Amino acid sequence: MGLKDETGETGIGGGVIWHKGPALTYVSPHEASVSAAHAACREGDADKLKSVLAADPSLLDAVQIDGTTPLMIAARAPTGGQFTEGRLECAKILIANGCKVNAVDMHGDSALTLASMCEELGSSTSTGICKLLLDAGADLAIQENNFKMTALHWAAQGGKTAVIKELLQSKKAPSVKSMKDREGMTPKQRAADAKKNADQAAAML
Repeated sequence: MGLKDETGETGIGGGVIWHKGPALTYVSPHEASVSAAHAACREGDADKLKSVLAADPSLLDAVQIDGTTPLMIAARAPTGGQFTEGRLECAKILIANGCKVNAVDMHGDSALTLASMCEELGSSTSTGICKLLLDAGADLAIQENNFKMTALHWAAQGGKTAVIKELLQSKKAPSVKSMKDREGMTPKQRAADAKKNADQAAAML
C-alpha cells in the first residue's frame, strides 16, 4: 500500500489504481521488436524505408519477436485490406538492397507464402508482388509449419487464378504441383475445393 506511481497515487486492494490511473509506459515484447523498417513497410512508405535503411542498413532483415521481416510485411496485404502499390515499392527496395527473400517466420511462412495466402478469395492484386519475389529467387517449394502448404496450395485454395498463373512460372512449379500438404492434398485438390473459381483454378493445375 505504500507504493506510489509517478503521479503519487497509491494502489488499492492489491493494485487497483485510483480512477486517475497511472501513466503507463509498458511496451510489450512484440512492440519492442518492431523496427522502423517494419513500420515503414506496414505504412507502405517507400521514402521512409529508404531513409531508415540509409541510417541503419542492419534493419534490412530485422526480425520481430515472431520472426517477421520487413519483406514479409511488404509482401502481404494488410489485415482486412488490399495490397498496395506502396508496399510493392517497399519490397522492391528491400530486394534491391539484398534482403533474405526466403527467410521464414516462426510459423514457417515466407514472404511468398504470405503474399499468396492473404487478401480476399479470388483476388488478383498480389500478382505483382509474387512475380517480384519469384524473380528475386523466392522458393515456391517452402511449406509452412501449420498446414504444410506451399504458396501454390494457398493460392489454389483461394481460387486466385491470376496468382496461380504467376506462381506456375517458377522452375519448381512442376514438382510443387504434386506436393501434398498436411491433409495429403495437392494444390489441384485444394483448388477443386475453392469457394471461388474452383473449376478454373483446378484446370490450371
